[in-house]
Amino acid sequence: MVFAMNSSIHSYLILAYTDADSVGLNVGFYYMANAGGRLLGTLLSGWVFLHGGMQACLAVSALLVGLSRLSSLRLPPLPGGQGDRLARTASLIHAEGVARSGLAALMKDFQLDPAVDQFSLPGLVYRPDAERFHSQSGWLDSWHSFSFAGHFDPQWRGFGPLLVINDDRIGAGQGFGMHPHRDMEIITVMVEGELNHQDSMGHRATLRAGEVQRMSAGTGIVHSEINGGQAPCRLLQIWIEPSSQGIPPSYDQQAFPLGEGWTALIDPKRLGGAMAIQRPIRLWRACPGSGGSLDLPLAPATSGWIQVIAGGLLVRVDPGATGAFGSLGCLVQGDGLGFSAGQLSGLTATLEGADLLLFELT
Repeated sequence: MVFAMNSSIHSYLILAYTDADSVGLNVGFYYMANAGGRLLGTLLSGWVFLHGGMQACLAVSALLVGLSRLSSLRLPPLPGGQGDRLARTASLIHAEGVARSGLAALMKDFQLDPAVDQFSLPGLVYRPDAERFHSQSGWLDSWHSFSFAGHFDPQWRGFGPLLVINDDRIGAGQGFGMHPHRDMEIITVMVEGELNHQDSMGHRATLRAGEVQRMSAGTGIVHSEINGGQAPCRLLQIWIEPSSQGIPPSYDQQAFPLGEGWTALIDPKRLGGAMAIQRPIRLWRACPGSGGSLDLPLAPATSGWIQVIAGGLLVRVDPGATGAFGSLGCLVQGDGLGFSAGQLSGLTATLEGADLLLFELT
């Protein structure tokens, strides 16, 4: 019974102290169901929380980890796995190092496995990093969120008018030679390094980290993208379906100072100095620091897509929209999540901070 009670407290601590949210709720109940002693364990963990607060519970957690090791306790892994995302969620805890170490050891003892689908609520479209399509050559390493080039899956043909998100790494001195596009809105978000652009409209420019390029291919454009730098570069290239076809081609490029809050990159009214494309969508980028929170500024009756460029995010759920409560789960670098306006209530960066894009789509 001691060890069963110990396991229940561990489970409760995981769910109770990830920034006071409930990302581990299903984890906790799964382990309590498997370990037995659910009632006693839950009552005791609740008593520790109410009378001692977070620090006391974390200290108890560290102690119980040691006890579990002495007992050689091993619980079954979660079905489908949860480890990396749960670990990143746990990194939100701001406590003394010894307490955090205790929680890290706790998670190791639980043998958590990293692939459970946390985003199975109706209306959500979850695209995990590792499940994206992958193309790799000698100089190009590209991850495709949606069907692209030789990769096709009818379930992943896009999300509304958002047709392509390619996370590209291009080797130094390499790139795409002159190639054509037609009737497509193309947005390039430069993450690292630099990229030389040349096109059939006479534009020659270098796109550097922090800059954004937008191109309306319209009736037709031919362009090249070459990494002229001394180191590999990284960019996200995005394709949006235009509202109408056969428009004159156009080009724009702009640097955007990034902060912890939302910076508008694309806006149909060019608000905040943003650029506009031939479709009334909005696109923001934000780089919140450790524990930084973001609201979601989507208009009613629109859809949103979150793409994580780097770091990690805890996703907060709107109880009225989903029937769930607290935290839904954690997104990490490369993950994408589609949702309807009002379905999520906000985001919180994990300990390492985050870099992300937010689309508003109509």
